[in-house]
Amino acid sequence: MPSSLASVFTGLLLAAPVAPAPADEAVVYRDLQARTGLDLERVWTDYQSERRDGQGFYEFTRARYRRRLGAGIGLSLAGLGLAAAGMAMVLIAADRDNEVDVIGGALVLTAGFGLAVPGAILWPVNQVRLHKLKRARTAALGRVQLRAAGLLALPRGLGLGLGLAF
Repeated sequence: MPSSLASVFTGLLLAAPVAPAPADEAVVYRDLQARTGLDLERVWTDYQSERRDGQGFYEFTRARYRRRLGAGIGLSLAGLGLAAAGMAMVLIAADRDNEVDVIGGALVLTAGFGLAVPGAILWPVNQVRLHKLKRARTAALGRVQLRAAGLLALPRGLGLGLGLAF
């Protein structure tokens, strides 16, 4: 029994994630920076102080840009929602000749655009960065992406579970 217990613990120790060596990650950093053309110096400095166990530089960078992309999308949608509400307030108040509500609606409209503009900047910038990271990673791993050009033979019903009976 003790020998099987020792083999279980040995298996657990071998299966535990091993943190990447800093020298290996420096190579990944330089390679990603060269392949993407992005300035990753700030990300590298943050990675050295904030990384988690088992998290490589690529994963850290991708998570950072995904968070910023999500923040950009959230700001854009919240800003557009506020702008629409402010516009509705202005139009309703102008119809009723209520100056106080027109001013309040204009303030809400301004706040909406104040949120939407930074979101509209963060969204595409980080989407492009993520796309460059993904392309650089697939090129570094040597994965082949197949793309079909032309006719593709599909089973009956075009693969949608549809069939014609005559």
